[in-house]
Amino acid sequence: MNANGPGVPDLLRRFTPTPHSVHVSFRQFEISLQTNDAELAVAMELAGEPRTNDRQGLLLLARIIRDYEAPEDSSQLTLLSHGPLLTLVLGTGTMLTMDCGRRELMGFLAPAVPTQRVLDELLPLLLDRLSDAAASTNRTQMQTHR
Repeated sequence: MNANGPGVPDLLRRFTPTPHSVHVSFRQFEISLQTNDAELAVAMELAGEPRTNDRQGLLLLARIIRDYEAPEDSSQLTLLSHGPLLTLVLGTGTMLTMDCGRRELMGFLAPAVPTQRVLDELLPLLLDRLSDAAASTNRTQMQTHR
């Protein structure tokens, strides 16, 4: 059975190709981004520094899909957090979910969300939380080894 065959909707965009791949250092993190949005990939590459083997930043695996069919509303920003999961919702068409424990980010961007807003506001909100989670884990590990 072909999951992409006619008549079989992929409402969760599970099979959306992500032909653009970028590996950069961005705000103390090594980010490996896969996306279908060429503009986002180029902007991330320009905003970050090339990833090198001698860097020791935390690795974040990210897959961000630009959903060109999503609603255009991008007014209200909401952050939901429970345990290691953090979900950022912007309007009704954008949702980014990060698992701080696994250091994975998955999400969808509405067409009206500017790439620069992703880099200047949305991604930093999530990375700040990931940084806090990593620091908390390090403190706990240090206390355990005493």
